[in-house]
Amino acid sequence: MRLPIFGCLVALMLLSACSSPKRGSNWSWDKPSPKATKPKPHFKVGRSYTVKGCRYHPKERYSYRKEGIASWYGPGFHGRLTANGEVFDMNKVSAAHKTLQLPCMVKVTNLHNGRILLIRVNDRGPYHHNRIIDLSKRAAYELGVLRRGTARVQVEIMPEHSRKLTHLARRGKFPDHAPRHYDYNEYAVKLALKPDHIRTVASLREEIFFSLQIKGIASPEKALDYQEKLAKVGCVGIKEYAVNGQRSFALHIGPYQDKMEAVKMARYLKNMGHSVDLVKIK
Repeated sequence: MRLPIFGCLVALMLLSACSSPKRGSNWSWDKPSPKATKPKPHFKVGRSYTVKGCRYHPKERYSYRKEGIASWYGPGFHGRLTANGEVFDMNKVSAAHKTLQLPCMVKVTNLHNGRILLIRVNDRGPYHHNRIIDLSKRAAYELGVLRRGTARVQVEIMPEHSRKLTHLARRGKFPDHAPRHYDYNEYAVKLALKPDHIRTVASLREEIFFSLQIKGIASPEKALDYQEKLAKVGCVGIKEYAVNGQRSFALHIGPYQDKMEAVKMARYLKNMGHSVDLVKIK
């Protein structure tokens, strides 16, 4: 558990860390993940406690949704034990929450840029005014929070994932990855292979006019591979659909407001050997 007595030191570290990398830069791994002396992972809810004059009441729950400010932490706690006895690794996706059971799985949506990430919660915090979740450095990078330091987010617990994690934790099992998960909505499917390999999808808003589609991908594994390879060309989402009763997947690249920009990218992808459709979003 991270205690406020380290606040000044941590604040200096975070101010230094938040200055890089700049937006658009590639992720760079920090020091190799260190080994804690005696990690003792366990399922934890815990008793009510007080920090900075505020009283917190941890509770096991599977229905939770809240909007607020997300921050991130990393260098000052890298390699230390989390509140439930796991080793904190800032290079992996994880988070801290003041009252949810540990571990649990939450879906975090960055309300500034629409990015979505499934995150495993295994620590306590943050204890600053209006902050509802503390992200690991990697999670902050994936959500686009790393450079800004904070962002307004929505946090929603994933009940099925969390029940599974609770069941395993009570049996002494703490997998470092989540089962594959498909979260479907009107436009796209968010695919999660491991918490630190989740890719966000294109958010198709009303003002967007065009996107590119690569259809006919047979498996989610292949779709994830294509998604990773094409990430350099822009925001790449995955949509699941049915063909003659069989599941199939399509990549959605974009979105684009400028049709000529979309056409130029379609030509580029075709030269790479992909069959690409230009789709107008109404």
